[in-house]
Amino acid sequence: MWNALGWAARNPSSNVARLRGMRLYLSCGNGRSQAGDAPLDASLIEGVAAPANQALAGRLRAAGISVTTDLGNAGVHDWPYWQRQFTASWPVLASGLGV
Repeated sequence: MWNALGWAARNPSSNVARLRGMRLYLSCGNGRSQAGDAPLDASLIEGVAAPANQALAGRLRAAGISVTTDLGNAGVHDWPYWQRQFTASWPVLASGLGV
């Protein structure tokens, strides 16, 4: 069963102040698929995820919290994009982890 209180406690948009001092990286495609991409359902997810990521980035910046972003590029919710973004995000993540 869905736990609204558990979700709110872990929702970054609801906990912006708790993210202060963390190294943050947000990325999301825009849902426009490229040749060889996954089926349509993978692109539908970005229609929700992209605006949510943009809103979160705006809230973080408005609160004076630094965030590295790569938002709005063509792409869908699929492994090749995650792999590329993991590679791109690694410097930020590694720095935050102290490695």
